Amino acid sequence: MCPHHRESWRGYRNMDFDPVSGNRWPGYPDSPFIPVGRDLARVREERRCEWDEKASAQMRLIEDICLSGRSPQCDRPSPAGDGASL
Repeated sequence: MCPHHRESWRGYRNMDFDPVSGNRWPGYPDSPFIPVGRDLARVREERRCEWDEKASAQMRLIEDICLSGRSPQCDRPSPAGDGASL
């Protein structure tokens, strides 16, 4: 991947769910942690899984966009450019 997309990909890879706030994706600070039921551990685990799934989906999307070669944000040289390897 190009440096621009690799940095975006790393940003999603490094996102962490905060078990204290319990915010829903993507972690809006005003998203209250209001669990349904009394099992807070289960709700936290469900939200952690939600974060992992959505971050993985975003990482795959970034990979697909960069590797398609059609992204205007992509700063990777074109294959027909100077002959440098990708």
